[in-house]
Amino acid sequence: MYINLSKKNIDEEEDLDEDDDEEEMMTDSNKESLDINAAWRSRRALPKEYFIEIMVVADAKMIELHGVGLVSYILGLMNTVSRIFKDPSIGNPISLSITKIVKIEEVFGTRQNGTDGIAAAEMLKKFCYWQKHNNPDEPSPEHHDVALLLTREDLCHNIGQRRCDTLGLAELGRMCSPGSSCAIAQDNGLAAAFTIAHEIGHVFNMPHDDDNRCVKFRNRSPVHKVMSRMLDDKTHPWEWSKCSRHYLTEFLESGKANCLLDEPRDMIRSDSGRLPGEDYSENEQCELVFGLGSKICPHIEIDVCKRLWCTAPSSSHQPQCHTQHMPWADGTPCAFGMWCQRGKCVSKRNLIPIDGQWGEWGRYGPCSRSCGGGIKAKRRECNNPPPQNSGNYCIGEHNLSRDVKWHAKSIKIPQEDRCKLFCQVESNQYYMLNDTVIDGTPCGPDTFDICVNGHCKQAGCDHVLGSNAKLDTCGVCRGDNSTCQRITGAYNSSGVYGYRKVTKIPKGSSYIDIRQLGWGGSHNDSNYLALRLGEDGEYILNGNYMVMHKKVIVLPGSAIEYSGPGTVVERLNSSRPVGVDLILEILSVGDIVPPQITYEYTVPKRILGSYTWILSDWSSCSHMCQGNKQRRAECRNTEHKDVVSDDYCRREERPQEESQLCNTHCILQWQLTPKSECSKHCGPGTQMVSSRCFQVILNSPNQSPRLLKDYACTHLERPSDIRPCVGPCDDVRWSYSDWGTCSVTCGGGVQIRTAKCIDSNGVEVAERTCNASEKILKRFCGSEACPQWTFGECAMLIAVKVTNIGKFVAKVHVKEDDVRDYRVNILQCTKSCGGGIKERRVDCVIRWFNGDKEERVGDEECTRFGFNKPRTHRPCQRIPCDFTWKEGSWSECSADCGDGIQRRAVTCHHINRYGWIDPSPAEGTRVARSNCPAEFKPQRKRKCNQRRCGPLTCLEAQRRLKSTKDGEYTLLIGGKNMSIYCHDMGTSEPREYLTLPAGDRENYAEIYDKRLNDPNTCPFGGQRNDSCDCFDNRGTVSGRTMFKRVRIDVAKLIIMANDYTFSWTKGAKRVEYGKAGDCYSRQDCPQGRFSINLTGTALKLAREVTWKPEKSRAHLAINRITDQRILGKCGGYCGFCSPAGDMKLEKLNEHIKDNNKIKL
Repeated sequence: MYINLSKKNIDEEEDLDEDDDEEEMMTDSNKESLDINAAWRSRRALPKEYFIEIMVVADAKMIELHGVGLVSYILGLMNTVSRIFKDPSIGNPISLSITKIVKIEEVFGTRQNGTDGIAAAEMLKKFCYWQKHNNPDEPSPEHHDVALLLTREDLCHNIGQRRCDTLGLAELGRMCSPGSSCAIAQDNGLAAAFTIAHEIGHVFNMPHDDDNRCVKFRNRSPVHKVMSRMLDDKTHPWEWSKCSRHYLTEFLESGKANCLLDEPRDMIRSDSGRLPGEDYSENEQCELVFGLGSKICPHIEIDVCKRLWCTAPSSSHQPQCHTQHMPWADGTPCAFGMWCQRGKCVSKRNLIPIDGQWGEWGRYGPCSRSCGGGIKAKRRECNNPPPQNSGNYCIGEHNLSRDVKWHAKSIKIPQEDRCKLFCQVESNQYYMLNDTVIDGTPCGPDTFDICVNGHCKQAGCDHVLGSNAKLDTCGVCRGDNSTCQRITGAYNSSGVYGYRKVTKIPKGSSYIDIRQLGWGGSHNDSNYLALRLGEDGEYILNGNYMVMHKKVIVLPGSAIEYSGPGTVVERLNSSRPVGVDLILEILSVGDIVPPQITYEYTVPKRILGSYTWILSDWSSCSHMCQGNKQRRAECRNTEHKDVVSDDYCRREERPQEESQLCNTHCILQWQLTPKSECSKHCGPGTQMVSSRCFQVILNSPNQSPRLLKDYACTHLERPSDIRPCVGPCDDVRWSYSDWGTCSVTCGGGVQIRTAKCIDSNGVEVAERTCNASEKILKRFCGSEACPQWTFGECAMLIAVKVTNIGKFVAKVHVKEDDVRDYRVNILQCTKSCGGGIKERRVDCVIRWFNGDKEERVGDEECTRFGFNKPRTHRPCQRIPCDFTWKEGSWSECSADCGDGIQRRAVTCHHINRYGWIDPSPAEGTRVARSNCPAEFKPQRKRKCNQRRCGPLTCLEAQRRLKSTKDGEYTLLIGGKNMSIYCHDMGTSEPREYLTLPAGDRENYAEIYDKRLNDPNTCPFGGQRNDSCDCFDNRGTVSGRTMFKRVRIDVAKLIIMANDYTFSWTKGAKRVEYGKAGDCYSRQDCPQGRFSINLTGTALKLAREVTWKPEKSRAHLAINRITDQRILGKCGGYCGFCSPAGDMKLEKLNEHIKDNNKIKL
């Protein structure tokens, strides 16, 4: 056998990219201007997780080669790419989701003369232009962040030199740039996944590992990583270098990738749980690289899993072997019970994803500067445990910095130390940097006194030693308070979440006093004052949803004191003129209540010329009918037209407010409706009435009044519920009820009714006012003759055998000899021995008094006159039997569907002289069946559950029903037909899910997000109370995941707890079904919860399913209400609990019913 390396080998230093470093950083399309209309997404607060929403496009040659298997092939490639971006070496939480897969016949580029290739740069440019114009804006579920073109075309680096060995091309650092966030990759088999990951790395601004920018990150390891410039037998393309991690982290932290911060709602899942090597054999992998007919080289065993050696498609008896230095696909069988993983042949095992968790923080390092300000930093790693098997990387910060921001500080410094240079770090600790400051330094921001030789000397606002010059209320040194005006205002608009503008405090304002009274006297009403510099400037107080403690805000020429949020009255105050415009805002979070803000400050009169009175637009009409609308005077800024406090405008120039009538076409009125009659039949009384609001259209007599809600008439006085009335004093008469039923139906009886005395209005009055002689309450009824019983004689016998219950039932056929003579059949005894039944028929007849006629009527005609019906059955054949049949209980049905059978034992037994049935003999011998009458033998078996069996899997349902629609299907699970939700029915690998009728409120898994400040306690008796003395622990650990459906393995009948397709999560971490935990307390005080509720399904949790703590510090409590309803609590410091093994399911037991029909 001859071994010949392919053209793309290590000696040729095959490039993964078409471009060198310079071309990578700037190509023609890289010069595009930023699209100001692009749908950029806002940056969200930490912790951050990034989601790459990618559109994958396949060109004509891809469609021609892969045919109907194209989508499955692309999903296999992207599955590998997703796992590469989940490798912990990347150092950041990144997930990949496919928004859509597009098949297109278009060729992006022109084939050059003398070669079949296309210039890679031209193809990338045209594809980037195409994808930009085929990308819907947010929030469309088909919006993508980056686009990928897969092609089988030859990509040429230099057309002139006919170099067409390029595998991919992308622009550097263009993620989230709408016109250039794209890449192209040549399909050369399953190893194209490494090219795709490499090119997306470039879009994330990662250079090649041998780039000069990576010099400081290099080590002596010969192993090449994902961003290696070439692929050879030393390349390990599943891991990222330290250089790649650094530049990716830098790019993410710069905010340039903020379009990746929103979690996709709808996506095409690529993480099917299967590895590419499970779907493509070694020979199929060879054919994907070298063409149809290529096979794995049979005698090269040293590179198993590491390099794919294949025969050429046209190989003869001595095949030549080729390789592109690419490994076998993960999941490819390489020996008995083993498979390939990352280029090695290892034991086969289930690769369950394990999410990473943060380790402990390290110590703070040294200060970054010896003076003038610096930082100290500490670091932690995602290694407790590290992510494994494509598990999620930790979310949150690697580094924690402590600023050492130095500035001269005199607040809280003793008087005698005010001229020493004390500096304060943000931890509120003070350090004396020098025992004196430079002469002339102000003693503090709240005084004009200055330091001389280390002592504070009196000085005035004119900065002259010994001067006592003061600022007036306008901030003018030695002023007379005439150059300014006091502005006051209040704000208490109904709260909404987030920031709202209260007012603008212009530059030059002084004596600022802003107060926010806590709602209901509370010091924590979730409303906080906030300040920012100018309309679009940065926050200097309580910005970015972070609330500061008590502090002094230093501004040019002034300082503002902040009381902090922990007081009933939150306050900002300053006396000196501020040197910048300030915007006062209110931040509302948590339980939203209206803020109670008052503010006042002094402004220079010179700025008041920028404000004038303007009449507002007409207000809406005050009432639906006969209302008025107004135009009120508003003080506005003449430049920006902002409405400001009335104090900015001159009161004497305020215009007269205008008003006018509106909605004059109608009137509103209360209309009364009686609820009772007048309280007096005769003369003055009172009456209960109800009032309702009506709209009456004027000058429209044909239009009926329209009923309105009562609030429309609240401005009108509502009438009383009682009004006076006068009784009419009319005539009276008896009013009767209906006649009752007759006391008998024949033979003579009476009917009775009731009466009351009423007036002409129908109002009941005293009976003495009516004529008693006219009161008639009884009358006779039921005078017809009554029927009686007669008996017939025996006629004939008919016996019918009923086979379903194994007994004889007698039935009678009546023969009428003449109209007067009714015959009844007396049947033979139903048994020949042991006691049977004889039956006769008894009819009720009416015999007329003249004796000429009798009529048969229903039995009720006799029984209601007291005639007892003679018996129709009597015992017979009381002589004892020698033998009789005895039947056992029916067995369970042999099948839940299809052709099920039930069986029972039927045995013949001897009857002893006492009339009892002898049991079966102890020695096992039986009484011969021939001793018992064969015609009375009960049936031994019968059919059951005669319904059609469903398919076993969703894939079988797809093929049998020819359906591609997701939904509920009847599958045969564990031998029982039940409803299962089939997902991805439009793909070659549909999956089975169990819909949870109890809903996601009853099916959740939670890792609690609070941690006690004192973890050695267990407050509230262990009960959960979110007002605990806690701090939020909302990093990568906590979250609450609610499930609407859970994925099941229909073959093993287990729940796959880590599938989140039909779930939603509140918090940073998705939690597996049936798992719980917290970092709340070291005591036995668990707060994390899970709930499993399978009620309404045909399955239950097996009794063998139990829970175990994942860490020794965990405490758990499991409440197994039923096998379908399990509640759990778990926690520790930190402590987590999860099922001990698989979550095995069993089908519910059913009461077996006999649905067979009785056969005559």
